[in-house]
Amino acid sequence: TANHMLVSLNGILQRPGSSFTVSGSTITFASNLVTGDVINFIHILGSVLDLGVPSDSTVSLAKLTATGTKNSTTFLRGDNTFAAPGGGDIVKIKEVIVTSDVSSIDFIHGTSDVVIDSTYKMYRIIGTVRGATQGAILRFDIGKSDGFITANYLAETFRSYYSGGTSRTNATDSLIIHTGGIDNHTSIRGCFETTFFSMADSTVMTTAQSRHQAIDGSSGNPNQVNNIISGGVYEGAVEAHDRIRLKMSTGNVAEAEVCLYGIK
Repeated sequence: TANHMLVSLNGILQRPGSSFTVSGSTITFASNLVTGDVINFIHILGSVLDLGVPSDSTVSLAKLTATGTKNSTTFLRGDNTFAAPGGGDIVKIKEVIVTSDVSSIDFIHGTSDVVIDSTYKMYRIIGTVRGATQGAILRFDIGKSDGFITANYLAETFRSYYSGGTSRTNATDSLIIHTGGIDNHTSIRGCFETTFFSMADSTVMTTAQSRHQAIDGSSGNPNQVNNIISGGVYEGAVEAHDRIRLKMSTGNVAEAEVCLYGIK
């Protein structure tokens, strides 16, 4: 259209619509041209409001007005905010895969992209594990900047065998303790889901609860499946904690696939 063109006649820029019009490939001036008139130039700009289609992989995040954290666990919502699936309530913070012996699996705030602070109300660890030592028991500790804590816990476990028997135990050296050792055969894993509460709250005691299932590897209980519920409270001090440790009661963690999630 005329509005998409720059036209100069006799050195004067013409006003589109009144000085000239366009129809198809024909330009018509308001006044008939006479001998000596010079059309200096006609620049066709095209549709100046149409930016066209950008080439693939050329639009960077900096060109967007989106807010939030862009990573493998979030998506861009219609209101230009990055959020996790489920309304952003549960966020995958860190995944750890162990294929050879390690003494423990540690999630420490500020290291390896781990966040354990007031960002989330609760923290959940879900995974599978096999100990290097036959019959080793799965445990969890918490800690703060001066290290992990191995005392002053109130922890109790309820264990239910598939055969119908039950047992209870109490431990003070770990926040969570799952009774019944895990069979360490290479084809067997124990699975668990453990949630920590009030980790970053310096006014409330840190607590945790856990569920665990595994083939029993302790002596005298061959081929039994342990279904376990465990809970614990740290009563040593009312303080904030910024780290979680997964370990075995004896020996190393031989194999594991573990994910830490934050719950807002």
